[in-house]
Amino acid sequence: MANLKDLIGEIGDKSFEKVEAQLADPTRRAAIDEQFFQSALSGLRKGVMEYENDPLLPILQSEVQARTSAYASLSADEEQKLLMLNDSQKLAIVSVDKATKDQYLAAVPKLTNAAIKSHDKFKAFEASISTVQH
Repeated sequence: MANLKDLIGEIGDKSFEKVEAQLADPTRRAAIDEQFFQSALSGLRKGVMEYENDPLLPILQSEVQARTSAYASLSADEEQKLLMLNDSQKLAIVSVDKATKDQYLAAVPKLTNAAIKSHDKFKAFEASISTVQH
């Protein structure tokens, strides 16, 4: 899931960079500002803003379409390879799993029964766990 999230995030980020590049160009920026102004006038005339003449939306949509079109025709195997965990992700999962298991096995059970807690066998068990931890 993380790989898919990263892929979608990258597509969104790179597409938005394209919009920002258009806004950074002074001549293109002037044309965009004029289109925004005309869109606002159209909205004022109608009494509602519908953003039908938004100059940035087509740029963004075009860039997203260009970046996602390569993924539309992936086979199931290609899609699986693209989204499967890489070696470092697998190692991280194994490491966290082992640490969680070790922590669980090293913890003294939380008991409320005073008779069990004061029993010699339970005290010996607690002592054995505490010596293993140190």
